[in-house]
Amino acid sequence: MKFTRSKKYFRAITCGLAISMMAALGLWSSIDTTATAAPSMTGSPFIYSNGNIQTGTMSESGVAAPTGTQWSELQHNTGNTTESNGTLGTSCSLTSTIFRCADDFTVPAGETWTVDQVVTFAYQTGFGGSTSPITAATLQIWNGRPGDSGASIIFGDTTTNRLATSTDALTYRIGGTVVPAPTAPGTTRKVWQTNITVNPAQVLGPGTYWVDFQTAVAANAAHFAPLATVVGSRTQPGWNARQWTGTAWTDALDSGNPASAPDVAVDFPFKLVGSIVTAPTTTSRADFNGDGKTDIAVYRPSDGNWYMKTGSGFTAVHWGISSDVPTPADYDGDGKADVAVFRATVADGAPDFYILNSSDSTLSGYAWGTTGDVPTVGDFDGDGKADVGVYRSSESNFYVLGSTSGMVITNVAGTTPVVGDYDGDGKADTITYTNGTWSGPLSGGGVMSGSLGAAGDLPVQGNFDGDSKTDIAVFRPSDGTWYILRSSDSQTAVFQFGATGDVPVVGDYDGDGKEDIAIYRGGTWWVNASTAGLSVTPFGLGSDKPAPASANP
Repeated sequence: MKFTRSKKYFRAITCGLAISMMAALGLWSSIDTTATAAPSMTGSPFIYSNGNIQTGTMSESGVAAPTGTQWSELQHNTGNTTESNGTLGTSCSLTSTIFRCADDFTVPAGETWTVDQVVTFAYQTGFGGSTSPITAATLQIWNGRPGDSGASIIFGDTTTNRLATSTDALTYRIGGTVVPAPTAPGTTRKVWQTNITVNPAQVLGPGTYWVDFQTAVAANAAHFAPLATVVGSRTQPGWNARQWTGTAWTDALDSGNPASAPDVAVDFPFKLVGSIVTAPTTTSRADFNGDGKTDIAVYRPSDGNWYMKTGSGFTAVHWGISSDVPTPADYDGDGKADVAVFRATVADGAPDFYILNSSDSTLSGYAWGTTGDVPTVGDFDGDGKADVGVYRSSESNFYVLGSTSGMVITNVAGTTPVVGDYDGDGKADTITYTNGTWSGPLSGGGVMSGSLGAAGDLPVQGNFDGDSKTDIAVFRPSDGTWYILRSSDSQTAVFQFGATGDVPVVGDYDGDGKEDIAIYRGGTWWVNASTAGLSVTPFGLGSDKPAPASANP
């Protein structure tokens, strides 16, 4: 493929030059932004279970369940012989009153879940058929607790029948058989497992979500969802299910037996079918010694030297010439940022990126770009290694050379490339910023369309809230104000930290997993760390380029 008129093809040049040989290129050394490990995939059919319903093949009173099945018996707290659960099931059904049920799950930081199905459970008292009575199921997924201000539906509706299958759960729901008013176990409440399709499959980054479901049987008859059941306990910490009563969302509760027993919170058992991708474990940008903290480091164009304050040590590396653009990142995947520069040239075969691999002190050179391109480095294919890339504003194109995926060209209109992992899937996204508008495709699916900032603001994207997603943020040089839109709660934080002429240098300087606001002022670093607090460190000259400012999150 032709790249430019003079550079006919992209190509990589990798060699193991000794330091003495590199000096002729204005490059030599010993030393690396984002330290990562390769992603892993979990392929179990059930990626999440919100609780069990089965309590065993023998009732507490000593009666065996039918062969091949188990009981789901109401419980009492161990040692309490006077109070027990009293609610066999809760209506989540389409009847003369429209009931719905909801419960939550959390995608942990560093993971992305793809949800293909939601599995719920229900029984119809007295139903004796050999196939499920469930004829329909609807589903919604929320990004917050249903009924709360700000919570919104991100998938589904209340009318589309998404029933995939409904099968025998091999379980019978029964009352307590020992205390406080024993009942005899029976088989009138056969539990059915209902698989509800999520189409298109939902790709969910770190955060808390709620599933909201409803099932129906013939003639819209009453039926019920059994509650999550833990042997020896009426409830569990964190149980917080909700029910739509036809007019409002209310907390779902177990009423207790006898009536004087306290009500307790309940959960609905449900499962998720899909897959999990674990994002690469990311340390700080511009972390040259691999300790998980951004290092105070500068590139000095006047002499082509890098000066790094790594922990309690100091390192100087000659790597570059005065016109080079610093592009530090972990290109070799060893958990340390490599010193690297972008030297745009139109000459065929001549490298544009010069990278000193920290793992073995070899040179990697990439003929990737031309004069006028802006280097845009990031891990675009999620393999734990930074990939070279450029943004060509004249064409509105990102040109990326993935270390695993190969060449990818993405057309995104805009002024300034602002690469980052905005959806938390472990892959860098090709996003642009133009006078407060953030736009571009997300690697996990969908499109970013954000608004934060104004003409003259500097984009300073980073993971400020520690949720593994890059937050959109700007620094306003006119008054030294930071505006950060947190991805974790969609709230905008405003900080006054800096002044006209300061260079913003975002990074995780205290290694707590959250990036910190910081500025470089004429050779002095002012860091407002999220855990360690304020620090002021003299390091560098006014003409130096601070390394974290050149490193993508």
